[in-house]
Amino acid sequence: MVTNRRTKAFHHFSVGGDLSIEDVEVLDESVEEVSCRWCGNGNAIEVVRDGIPSPE
Repeated sequence: MVTNRRTKAFHHFSVGGDLSIEDVEVLDESVEEVSCRWCGNGNAIEVVRDGIPSPE
């Protein structure tokens, strides 16, 4: 799956240079492409939102 996502987050670096990311907020997200991992085909992909398949 190829997803385009825009987020807002707070990045904290320790004195030793370790990074921790806090409070990640997704501002916008869109799915650009969906395909099967093994065959590369996306023709049989079914969209499911909140556990309910979308009508065709």
